[in-house]
Amino acid sequence: MRHDLGEPQLELVELQAKANVSDLLTAIQEATDDANVYKPQLKGLYGICAGCKTNCCRQHDITPDYLAVKRIAQIQGLTFKEFAERWLDVSPDSAFPQFKKRPCPFLQDNLCSVYEQRALICRLYLCTPMGDSLEKLRAAVSYMGEGALRIKLMEEGIGPKSWSYRAQADALKDRLRKETLSREQYEDLMEQLHLMTEHNPFLTAESYEEVLLADCCTDDLWQKLPILH
Repeated sequence: MRHDLGEPQLELVELQAKANVSDLLTAIQEATDDANVYKPQLKGLYGICAGCKTNCCRQHDITPDYLAVKRIAQIQGLTFKEFAERWLDVSPDSAFPQFKKRPCPFLQDNLCSVYEQRALICRLYLCTPMGDSLEKLRAAVSYMGEGALRIKLMEEGIGPKSWSYRAQADALKDRLRKETLSREQYEDLMEQLHLMTEHNPFLTAESYEEVLLADCCTDDLWQKLPILH
């Protein structure tokens, strides 16, 4: 936690080269459960997230990742396809699948009913401001997990054609032509899209421990992170 930038924020100070997604989740969970960590959406600004009445999952769409969907489907006794058909919105207007309902269908009495199996986007979000390195790492991990779910839905014939690699790449090229993306932004997004589609570690993993953070990042992002060698 840093305090020298005008307001308290979480920052990525050092990262082991072989750190995995579970390691990152553990670090974020410690801040989530720490009553001394600044959380601006809490009434008193400091406290734990459990029971927070703001409930981000009440106000925003939830985009789950592949491993979370597999885990929740398992405890509900559903196959992957059955879970997808019951709970997921696979609209072509969305870049990634989302839960069909808002608030989140698993929010009960202001508490998450699938807390131990909840999605990466829920585990990695904290209303505490995050430094640039941590925010970019958090986003990269989320994109890979959510991208894996998108790929599996395509394989099952549930996802729309607009989620294919080619369709996504064409959409990025169109944004570049219309100058809504700079050349640098376009190249970064194309690299992330290629990584998400062709080398996604979530597709073969059974747990977050099996997914290395390095495998979720583009080479450029990984080289900019404070890695301990």
